[in-house]
Amino acid sequence: MKKLFVLTSILLASGFAVFATEVTPAGTFGTLSDFTVGSGNPNDAFMTTTILNNGNTITLGLQAQQRYSNPVLGNNGAGIYYATPGANNGLDGASPAHSTGATWNFDFYFDTTGGSYTYKLYLGTDASVWTSTYGYVDPASSLWGNSPSTHNGGQNSENIVTLGGNPNLEGIYSFELVAYAANGSAIGHSAINVVVGTVPDVASTAMLLGLGFIGLAAFGFRKNRLQAVK
Repeated sequence: MKKLFVLTSILLASGFAVFATEVTPAGTFGTLSDFTVGSGNPNDAFMTTTILNNGNTITLGLQAQQRYSNPVLGNNGAGIYYATPGANNGLDGASPAHSTGATWNFDFYFDTTGGSYTYKLYLGTDASVWTSTYGYVDPASSLWGNSPSTHNGGQNSENIVTLGGNPNLEGIYSFELVAYAANGSAIGHSAINVVVGTVPDVASTAMLLGLGFIGLAAFGFRKNRLQAVK
């Protein structure tokens, strides 16, 4: 049986328990018209969560899409996306050649109409999936090279290769974008799974990791310059 590679899910629960299973998709599926990264990027398959907090409106969005001329990702219309394994520069015959990456990208969007909020993009990991172990990244970090969002936030389209991921491995890749109030409490999230290749039934093969939270390791990935290095 093909070995299952699963990203660790960081769930919105007491203690943020870490499980070796895919996240439960969260949000409303559809178009996020405010996602305007680069040119040619689709915005019609987002899982979007809208949160009202102290008179402010916080918007969180996640989706997966094809990278350049690679196959368009399928989805179930409810936060699960289907991608093909493999890596290339994304545009056949491009000159100069674009950076090599997985055939698919994950996109994120976060925004608030006011107030003070922080965000974490959880990329919990099985070390066999990534070359380095990650707990989460700060999606607001300047390292991402984000475009601004509508009010006060950011948006981008990223590739797992920039995080040390192996694009040839099949498995379920989970992403969870969480918003936190000024007092540190989690107030809402958006979550998606990307199924890469042919994956056995998760329910029968996933196991509880029994691991505590693994903090973010130091990382030195290249800035993703929007569409130019998509």
